[in-house]
Amino acid sequence: MRIALAILAIASMVLAPPAGTKIVMEGWQLATTLIIPSLTPLVFFGLLLDSLMGRVRLSDSAGAEATRYRSIVWTDLLLTLGLIIAWYPLLSSLGGVQ
Repeated sequence: MRIALAILAIASMVLAPPAGTKIVMEGWQLATTLIIPSLTPLVFFGLLLDSLMGRVRLSDSAGAEATRYRSIVWTDLLLTLGLIIAWYPLLSSLGGVQ
């Protein structure tokens, strides 16, 4: 599940539409203008939840298992940061943030 979440996050970063893009209701552009923008918040909060759960599991583990959970938490947080960076131009154009 974590791998699928990471793949979805990377796909969402790569397929983020540029600012000012209009919604297209047909063809392959439907994915980048309608489907990916609607799935991105789910992926975003899924990454944060997985990071939180990894942190909870990290508090009860030691040794190699602690290292594994620490890398999971950092990977989730880096992917979350990547989503914020990739989607900021579009979201700032929608909200009027200057």
